[in-house]
Amino acid sequence: MYTYDGHEIRQSVILSSGDLVQVRAATDIDRTNKPIGIIIQCKYGFGISGEDWIVFVNGKLLEIPGSMIWPLESYYEF
Repeated sequence: MYTYDGHEIRQSVILSSGDLVQVRAATDIDRTNKPIGIIIQCKYGFGISGEDWIVFVNGKLLEIPGSMIWPLESYYEF
């Protein structure tokens, strides 16, 4: 792991159905007040890179690229 502005940054992540995630751009430094969602399924790809996901966010199913999905590991991240 790396650290940036006092926060640990993961090198790689494998996503799967049921994961709690935050939806934001990789370049979005302000990580507060971003939508939280639950991964429903991988629409395209294998869950490692270059994939699209169906994510349940704010009561809607959205198709979101994997580059905008960030897994939450604890309650304190949101």
